[in-house]
Amino acid sequence: MPEEAGMDVVVARCAGLDVHRDTVVATVRWPGKRKNSRGQETRTYPTTQRGLAELSDWLLLEQVELVGMEATGDSKRGRGGHRAWWPGPPGAPRTP
Repeated sequence: MPEEAGMDVVVARCAGLDVHRDTVVATVRWPGKRKNSRGQETRTYPTTQRGLAELSDWLLLEQVELVGMEATGDSKRGRGGHRAWWPGPPGAPRTP
């Protein structure tokens, strides 16, 4: 994680994705109302074009700043691993 003036940068609104063949399980976390608390919501989307568009819309609506993704893939074919994706600052135009 990058550092600024000797301090870690904290991402206020983030998400984690667990990608499967037929679904993506997404959890979004945000600052809670009480000090040092966090709120979160988990949703499952199908891995169809429409489902992934709905997931993207939800992440933008929630103003997610950073996404971590886990997708182990098919070990027989050697695919998979961990990826990170940043959609840009809240309100940024969506790109195809």
